[in-house]
Amino acid sequence: MRTVLLFFLFNSLYAKDLSYFTIHAGSGDNPTKIQFIVSDSLGRKAGFKSFYYGDNGYVSVIAHKEIPTATYGIESIGSLDPNTPDEPESAILDITGSVIKDTYTIQFIGFDNVKYSAEMYLCDMSGKSGKSVIYEAFITSGTSQQYSVYLDPAPGAPAPVIKKEVTFQLLRDDINVAYKLNQIGEEKFANSLIKMINMAEKIYDKCEKTDKKDGDKNKKCYRPVISVLRMFVKRLEITNKKCDKTAACDEEKEWNNFHDKYGKDKDLKEFFSEWEKDEWHKYKKSCKRYVSDEALDIISSDVNWYVKGIGEEAWSEYKKEHKPYISSKTKEQFK
Repeated sequence: MRTVLLFFLFNSLYAKDLSYFTIHAGSGDNPTKIQFIVSDSLGRKAGFKSFYYGDNGYVSVIAHKEIPTATYGIESIGSLDPNTPDEPESAILDITGSVIKDTYTIQFIGFDNVKYSAEMYLCDMSGKSGKSVIYEAFITSGTSQQYSVYLDPAPGAPAPVIKKEVTFQLLRDDINVAYKLNQIGEEKFANSLIKMINMAEKIYDKCEKTDKKDGDKNKKCYRPVISVLRMFVKRLEITNKKCDKTAACDEEKEWNNFHDKYGKDKDLKEFFSEWEKDEWHKYKKSCKRYVSDEALDIISSDVNWYVKGIGEEAWSEYKKEHKPYISSKTKEQFK
């Protein structure tokens, strides 16, 4: 009996760690226009470092290799048929065995104005695979976007918790990239959406400067900002659903509801004054508008990430008061 117990303890102590974490990301291009870097809480990195240009024109990726057992590279399935193009490239990071319980930072880097997608999944120490998580986003050339992901490879531990850092500039970039990819039109409409983001940022900046001594400053500053951003998303929803018929593409009913609810809010007084003078009113009846399903999903998702970044209290209040747009693709992220 003692021998059996010792054998069991020995195997328990030296059982093979089958944990595994992987990220696949790509822009649907050859070569891919997206790369990424993963960092752990100790500052160790794995992933894209730089490009290597060979004498024969060959381009390869030089990778950070500081996280133990992590590998990074570019993969593409080549076609044997000269008339059939190769599969789009993917940037792939694998951490195989000994995934450490930690919060990791993922920084995506754009090399063009593109839409990219990223799939992440974790296997626990017993080798059991969890649910894969897929993200889609727009990114501007020369910029980066940052996520954090908490991983716990212990069997039975909660699924990875992923968060995206969203700024007003990222929301502006969303509109610009969507417009350049012909997923939002026309330019005057895109500009009016960016104007709303600018005004939301102005409200917050002004509130922060004038209410620094207010202990409840953040809640006070974010409420009017969130109200404007929700109206911004509603404009996208209306355009996505109804603008195949110009007569149905009227935002006035929603604007009237917005004014009735917030017209007397002193924090939004300047917003209403500025919006009533905006040049968009000259073009709104003749401007051809459209918003693709993809653009609506990505941009509304980033607004939701922005609100969640404020804190869970703000997110709960936002869901209760504003009923945010949550697509079927992102419902798991924004429960």
